[in-house]
Amino acid sequence: MTAAKVPEAEWPESMHVVGVDGRVASAGDAVIALTALSSPWKARVQRLVPPMRHKIDREYRQLADRRGELSAKVPDAELVVDPPTVFG
Repeated sequence: MTAAKVPEAEWPESMHVVGVDGRVASAGDAVIALTALSSPWKARVQRLVPPMRHKIDREYRQLADRRGELSAKVPDAELVVDPPTVFG
């Protein structure tokens, strides 16, 4: 995974997931992209059903708006970056 696909100015705006194909998903779409790793069928439903997608976006934004408050409660840890594993 590389953050190079996301402009540095956008890093603090939301969570970003960069796929091995280089596509970037941010905010609620990043949540759905992560869901797809463990439950592809569930992620597909989340993408295709507008009320579910809006709910994910709304709840992501509610958490993101409290990011500073929530992160103040968690001790800092060493950054760990795992490069993607390509199967095939």
